[in-house]
This record gives sequence, C-alpha cells and structure tokens, in this order.
Amino acid sequence: MPRACAAVRRWSPRCCARRVAGHPPDIDLLYTIARLAQRYSKDARRLRPVEVVQEYEKTIFDELDLLREAANCSQLRRNFLGSEMLYVPEVHWDYCRPR
Repeated sequence: MPRACAAVRRWSPRCCARRVAGHPPDIDLLYTIARLAQRYSKDARRLRPVEVVQEYEKTIFDELDLLREAANCSQLRRNFLGSEMLYVPEVHWDYCRPR
C-alpha cells in the first residue's frame, strides 16, 4: 500500500466518539456531534458541548419521569385545594406506572 493511502481511513462513529451503552440513538448522536465539535473547533471547546449535552440529557429524562410529574401534580393540587385561582385535577395513582 502506498504511504499516501495509509493515512486515509473511513469515518465511523467509533473513530471519533466512544459509544456509551444505555444512551438512546438520538442522544448518542448529540454526544458524537459534541465530541467532534470539541475536537475540531476552538470556539466549541470554550462552550464545552459535551457538558451541554450531559445537562440536556439529564433535563430531558427528568421531564420524562412521569411518576415524578404525577407527584408534583399531587403536591400542586394540595397547595391549591379550595382555591378559586387554579384547579388541579386529582392524580389517579392506580393508573400510574414507572414506564
């Protein structure tokens, strides 16, 4: 193989970013893009894109925790019970599941 060709290789996600088990594909793609940006851009390094994706991932999964949302709704209902300003419906816990 000529020397010039030895330096050329195919791009794949594994060459630029370590795949982390447990991430959904869309979050995994965000991590890949963030690592690429951090690797190749001085401006991106200053903005710490991997940390931004980590914070986004934490926030989005907290928002999707529907049992936590139901608990928050129950607390809000207790806080405004008897109020004419806000009506919060009752949470029917028998129908709530972790997933």
